[in-house]
Amino acid sequence: MKGEAWSVEDDEKLLARWKAEGLIKDWMAQWPEYSISEDSYFAACPNTRMRKDSRQIVFYGSTFLDFWGYRLTPPQAIIVALFDGARSLRDVRRMVQDYAGGSDELNDLKIRRALAQVEATKEQSRFIAEANPITADHAVFDPRGLFIPHDEVELTADLDKPIAMMWMPTSVCQTDCVYCYATRKTMDPSRLLTDQRVRELLDEAADIGICTMNVDGGDALCRKNIAELLAYAVAKKMSIDLSTKAYISRAMARDLVAAGIGIIQMGFDAPYPDLFDKMVGAKGHFHRTLESIKNCADEGLPVRTNSILTAETYLHVRQLVQLLSTLPLVNWKIAPAFRTAHRHREGLLLSEQQKQWLREEVRQLQVEYGDKVQFECQSDYQALSSDERQSAFGNFPRCGVGRDCIIITPDGKVSMCEQAPYAKEFIVGDVSQQSMVEVWQGEAMRRFKFPSADDFKGTACHGCEDFEDCYHKKGGCMILSVKAYGTRFAPNPCCPKAPPYSPPVQ
Repeated sequence: MKGEAWSVEDDEKLLARWKAEGLIKDWMAQWPEYSISEDSYFAACPNTRMRKDSRQIVFYGSTFLDFWGYRLTPPQAIIVALFDGARSLRDVRRMVQDYAGGSDELNDLKIRRALAQVEATKEQSRFIAEANPITADHAVFDPRGLFIPHDEVELTADLDKPIAMMWMPTSVCQTDCVYCYATRKTMDPSRLLTDQRVRELLDEAADIGICTMNVDGGDALCRKNIAELLAYAVAKKMSIDLSTKAYISRAMARDLVAAGIGIIQMGFDAPYPDLFDKMVGAKGHFHRTLESIKNCADEGLPVRTNSILTAETYLHVRQLVQLLSTLPLVNWKIAPAFRTAHRHREGLLLSEQQKQWLREEVRQLQVEYGDKVQFECQSDYQALSSDERQSAFGNFPRCGVGRDCIIITPDGKVSMCEQAPYAKEFIVGDVSQQSMVEVWQGEAMRRFKFPSADDFKGTACHGCEDFEDCYHKKGGCMILSVKAYGTRFAPNPCCPKAPPYSPPVQ
């Protein structure tokens, strides 16, 4: 999509057309930004970033489990940058008018459209909004460095460099969960990225503007010196998303707090010791997990839990929530297990009937326990009606790997999917030998992100008029295709044109 020019004559014509078509009234009803007072002051939150790429400006940031990013044209980004906490909407409008000319109405609309583009008044907003100049800590961006020639501007999912990363410190776990999607590959410790190389990669990440690191695995806490490496990342102003099933001693909890970890996620899959231990494949782990949660709480490290339910455990969800409600937790996420790309155990996944029962039960639990109960439960695509499947496909989330995020395996390989980190067809580089940017801009990643329609011969994708939108612009989830059809060169299984598949992938 080509970026809009800052041409007053063209924009005034566009404004007249929008008014004639009644669109502005629709926008005012749809987005709160169109009805805020011109005396409102805005400033970007401290964790936000703004970076100029070759074709667009990316405005982005992260807190735990909330990574976000917007692609902006230079005019939109300049407007956002002008809100430095000391300027009201009226002040910014005058500055835009002094620079670009045009009517008050036109410039007011441009500013409100830019604020709506970045959801400035959204709950858990990316902005601080006040009726007075803002004195709270906030980010300030220099608008002078945000110009790109108009004929070079293009809003695209493809970035020059990543803005997020996933790092797998080790392939080792203390558990062997029945539903685990990680490839359980034993790796010689000598092949792991050295601590020194990890620090070098974190230096590069900071230099190019990476704002968040999802620490995946294996289990990160099974790596020696992990707290020191996480502290190094935090010192680089990176938000850390850390999940574990490892035992956490008081000393480890203390080290994680000292490292700057603000919250940790722990797995908790069943309310009874024997059933819990069976799900995680480690005897005595129920009591170790309870002790870990207590140790974290005692040391001031907030904990949230993630509970993966199987056909053997879902009926105990009420007892599970009752137990979780007695523990010092921030919140509790619940989700059914899904099919993995490399192994499957019969009888593990919930049927559609079981999912429907679970939805109704959790809905009641959310009434009783409030928003502490977070829930995700997708239907298998083949269980959807044609209209539901069309809607699901239209709303299918863009895959951020290769667009926003780079994935680094324990030995430094760069994979295009965390669910298949060692599959050769998903490997596109090696940061033990290359920089992250070299891999990101390399031919192997480009070929993966922008496959040829000829790779899909014999499928519904070959010859489809939406092929470029699906695979080049949006970015398809190729691991779902592998699960459904055994190859990544097949339709996304939620596509209405996709053929039947068995067994279910969700």
